[in-house]
Amino acid sequence: MSELNSYFRSELNLRDLGGYVMEDGRRIKSGMIYRSGGLFLMNESEIEHLNALHLRTILDLRTQTEASRRQDPLPQGVQYLQASGVLNKYGKEIDFSPSGMRQNGEEGKAQLSSLKHYYMEMPYDNGAFHLLFEELLKQAAPLLFHCASGKDRTGVAAMLVMKALGAGDEVTIQDYMLSNVYRRHLIEKAELKDGEEMKNDPVFAELIHMQKGVSEEIGWMVLNGIIARSHSYEQFFQEQYGLDSSKLNELRNDYLE
Repeated sequence: MSELNSYFRSELNLRDLGGYVMEDGRRIKSGMIYRSGGLFLMNESEIEHLNALHLRTILDLRTQTEASRRQDPLPQGVQYLQASGVLNKYGKEIDFSPSGMRQNGEEGKAQLSSLKHYYMEMPYDNGAFHLLFEELLKQAAPLLFHCASGKDRTGVAAMLVMKALGAGDEVTIQDYMLSNVYRRHLIEKAELKDGEEMKNDPVFAELIHMQKGVSEEIGWMVLNGIIARSHSYEQFFQEQYGLDSSKLNELRNDYLE
């Protein structure tokens, strides 16, 4: 667990991407790129420590409705950007509400199938992720990006940032799966409440675990899906984000040490 957990409750899922070793042996610089759950959940002490991070940019990946309903506490002078990481182009918006996730039978199977499709498509034609890379290229760091729980939209965004900086797949999945560590007590609370039904219905159990945490299977599906469709990460970043080898090197020189 990060030293940030001395100042922020673990369920905020706030962590620094700094310290991860890339395939070229360099590390992501600490204090430059943060990922988090909803800042609106912070108490006064946490807001004070958020200010101490000296952020230059906050990118809110929630929808405009989400962001207006529960506004971020913004440090003075920070650049606040809001761009939805939810992908609507490929069908109806996924229902992540408790009622939407607490489904079983054929409805549960349909929900699970929609979720997997949602994750597989999230890296593609995603304006919010374009904006994230634009800000990183402009050196608008220290930068923090977040959604509501810091694990789905934020989780996929973090995977793309790590791959652009040259992380191996295993390291990328390692960070993705940390959401289950940070949110462990929320997962355990759900297991205690719904344990019997989860035991009797594997699809329901998978949906509940995905509501509270993340799935390693889906993390790998995202990465393998990129390779299947784009053949290489380099081609993917070139086609989807306009990041050619020169811009990828620029990002790595800015954020690695």
